[in-house]
Amino acid sequence: MNSETENIIQSEPNKVRQPRDYSFIRNNHYGNIIIKATPRLNKVDQPEKARYFKTFYYCGKQLGVNQGIVKYSCDGTNKCYGGKSKIDKTLWNFKYVNDIPVEQIEIKPKKVKPIKVKSKETTNESS
Repeated sequence: MNSETENIIQSEPNKVRQPRDYSFIRNNHYGNIIIKATPRLNKVDQPEKARYFKTFYYCGKQLGVNQGIVKYSCDGTNKCYGGKSKIDKTLWNFKYVNDIPVEQIEIKPKKVKPIKVKSKETTNESS
């Protein structure tokens, strides 16, 4: 073999892939941040109230906007200022809010699991 190719083969280290940290996705579901969603109004539309959400996930789910777009527009990164709903095509602006009464915040309802009842059937079979 050529000495240059031997040096290249020997110098390549074994690449070990490190696992990525996706904890930020989990934090989108459970957050202590309050998000204010206000619709952008056209001349034809009637004014709507602002809606308040506790997590990026629930905000995106209710309005039909990607939760990444909600986060980008709240942070102001990537020149993103709002999102368009997939459900009714309305345009929404998002921002962080600190002082809001608890009654106005929309919270994801918890699923209630049905209670399993074990029935005791006594069968007395005499042989």
